Parts: sequence; C-alpha cells; structure tokens
Amino acid sequence: MSSKAYHTDFEGVSEILQSLQQQANVFFKGMQMTSDCNFSIEEARENLDSLSKLNTALQDKLQSTGLHAIPLDSEMLQLDCQATVRKGHEDSETGKLTMQRVQMNCSAMNKTMSALKK
Repeated sequence: MSSKAYHTDFEGVSEILQSLQQQANVFFKGMQMTSDCNFSIEEARENLDSLSKLNTALQDKLQSTGLHAIPLDSEMLQLDCQATVRKGHEDSETGKLTMQRVQMNCSAMNKTMSALKK
C-alpha cells in the first residue's frame, strides 16, 4: 500500500469517526434534554439507527484498510446500542426524579413564603 493510498484511507476513517462523534453528541444531548420533552423516542431511535450505520461504515472502512484491531459483529453492536439506550433511560429517569424533587422543594418554599406573609 502506497503512502498516498494509506493517507487517503486514514482520511476516510477520520471523516467517519468525526461523523460518528457528531451524531453521538446529538444523541446524548437529546437524551439529556428528555426532561424538557424536546427529544422523542422516535428521534432517539433515528439517532441510534444513524449511529449504528456510521459504526458499520467505520468498521467496514477499518477492515478494508487493514487498520481494524477488534472485529465487531452485529450482535456486539446491538448489545452496545442496547446498553446506550438503557443508560439513556436510566439518566432520563434520574433527571425526572431530580426535577420532581426540585418541584416539591419549590412548592414547600412557596407555602412557607405564603405563610410568612400572613
């Protein structure tokens, strides 16, 4: 493999990695905003599907260039996606519980302030 071909292959891998990172950022930012209901389940599925496709493209590019180190199969990718979704749900639930505690604290403070005004 010539140096120029290797450089071109490396650039291709780099582009896919950048796309993967950008898509992952969109997904995780969306998951963080679930308490505001700005990120629907359908959007999460679309983002996960996009991440899966980018991951497959990256794997194919790495294998074609000989740069791959760990062979991934579809089962491993599916487990990884499921773990990501599960983590997103857990984080969303944690955020929801935190928001409920904040609302209860605000309500208690409101009642206290109202009682002090009387």
